[in-house]
Amino acid sequence: AYPRECPYPHVAGATEQLTPVDFARKVGTRRVASAAEMQSVVARPLRKDRPRETVPWDRREEVLAPPPSHVAAPLGFALLHVATALAMCSLLASLWRVTERRRSRTKAVAAAAAPQIPV
Repeated sequence: AYPRECPYPHVAGATEQLTPVDFARKVGTRRVASAAEMQSVVARPLRKDRPRETVPWDRREEVLAPPPSHVAAPLGFALLHVATALAMCSLLASLWRVTERRRSRTKAVAAAAAPQIPV
């Protein structure tokens, strides 16, 4: 991963991945640097005109995963919606019954408490 194994994240298909052995065969260089070569890289002076660690940037955008396809919702979601609708209807029916009972009781109590006028 960046920055150790891959110093620059190239766009897909722009480079060829090679094993260290294949790279040495293709390029004709050794896989391991000598101690003197490593010391010369470390001793090299830093450039003053840029930050010490700069990140290479490429303006091209690469989508690594395909966009999600618009597929129909699974059967489970449809059943969940149906069950929710049935539960709501059951709740509303229960509330309706309770209010109707209270209304009928209120009317009965009002009728019993009303004075009876003989005709």
